[in-house]
Amino acid sequence: MKNIRRFSQALFLLLFLWLLLQTESKGANELGYPVKIFLDADPLTTTGHLSRS
Repeated sequence: MKNIRRFSQALFLLLFLWLLLQTESKGANELGYPVKIFLDADPLTTTGHLSRS
């Protein structure tokens, strides 16, 4: 169980770092796909949406 937790923590840390690096400005005014997912992932909104359905 300890190894599974470490693996999942490492996986999500790498995902976070990759998405963080994708947020650099490339001169365009629109957000890229990974950045949009990262910024739209609001836990409160998700919880509210799931509780209504």
